[in-house]
Amino acid sequence: PMSTLMGFITIMVLGIASYIQLPVDQYPKMDPPYITVMATYPGANASDIEENVAKILEDQLNSVDNLKEMTSTSYDNLAVISLEFEWIKLCKTCRTILTVRPSCVSIRL
Repeated sequence: PMSTLMGFITIMVLGIASYIQLPVDQYPKMDPPYITVMATYPGANASDIEENVAKILEDQLNSVDNLKEMTSTSYDNLAVISLEFEWIKLCKTCRTILTVRPSCVSIRL
């Protein structure tokens, strides 16, 4: 009985000491739910990219569920659209939608 009690107390003391020394991060590092869509149009200037590519993609991507904010930047030969989602979920469904919708848009371009 005495050795069992001593073993139990030893395990409890070691457990409490380990728990106290365990680092706990109050703000754990989390990747924000962002997706960036890039579209190229060789030989086009920034205004052509904006009118003929970026606006069409924005119209299609604007209907994605849980979309918080969308920003678009047009450069020569390139359109970059950044999508920020709610923290609720960023799942396979959103990625699937984002791969299917631009392919549908390519038909319109």
